[in-house]
Amino acid sequence: MKKNTFLSGMALLFTGSLFLTACGGGGSSSVNSSGDTSGTGNTKNAPAKTTLEKVWETDTSVRAPESALWDSAQKILYVSNIDGDGAAKDGNGFISQLAPDGKIVKLHWVDGLDAPKGLGMYQGMLYAADLDSLVIIDMKKAKIKTKIYIPGATFLNDIAVDDAGNVYMSDTRQGKVFLYANGKISIYLGSQEMKGANGLLWKNRKLWILAADGIYTYDTTSRKLNLFSDAVKGGDGLTAVNDSDLLASRWVGEVYYVKADGSADKLLDTRKKHFNTADITFLPDSQLLVVPTFTGNTVAAYKLTR
Repeated sequence: MKKNTFLSGMALLFTGSLFLTACGGGGSSSVNSSGDTSGTGNTKNAPAKTTLEKVWETDTSVRAPESALWDSAQKILYVSNIDGDGAAKDGNGFISQLAPDGKIVKLHWVDGLDAPKGLGMYQGMLYAADLDSLVIIDMKKAKIKTKIYIPGATFLNDIAVDDAGNVYMSDTRQGKVFLYANGKISIYLGSQEMKGANGLLWKNRKLWILAADGIYTYDTTSRKLNLFSDAVKGGDGLTAVNDSDLLASRWVGEVYYVKADGSADKLLDTRKKHFNTADITFLPDSQLLVVPTFTGNTVAAYKLTR
């Protein structure tokens, strides 16, 4: 999940409750989507050659922004806003449109959601994970086309869409990955390794899953699940830099550069500012990392230099 500028005074209490309900899905910190503050394995501070430099940050009109998704064809950023309790069916949730320079194009692009988190898209449809439902939005009409209830889901968190349009949804509280394909819902992955499953990514014909114990890959051909890296545990967002490298966030306020060998360098730490780093996205042409700050009520962009 991602960034925003929500904090000060009594908001600290609000932040604590959202940490449990919006990002982590409850339970102990070792299981939730942000993980505990010591949940890293083979990591180190990033070398000087790999850096993040803030380029822009929105104002605080966005409300508990959780996920950002880059649409390279339309040159637009989509941002999910929870705007309230991250586990409540209150109808407050909405989707915003941002320009690549951070300007808010349309704050309430689509309304009528509850607590939307992860986003995905395929052939003109935007998909949003909304607690126990998959919301499908017609991007051209800017209207909700349908809401599909996912039996057994309680805290859908992130979304990935493969090359054929199949939609994968993580449920952090259930430790499962659901699949929506050919109009049907099924449990795609559900094992001990999926504990705390959050960030999802479709890359190199594999499903990548950021879970409590690290980053896993699932080969849909061989049907084999492998631990790719234990460098970032209990993470939140996962996005590709190129064919080999990744960026991974931990909701507590950390972003890591994960290399092809599975090792990771910490690039960003906003914990002292009480800014979260939720479900991130990356703009390859401009080398921009976009981070929803969640409790900060902003979205920030950082230039990646290697």
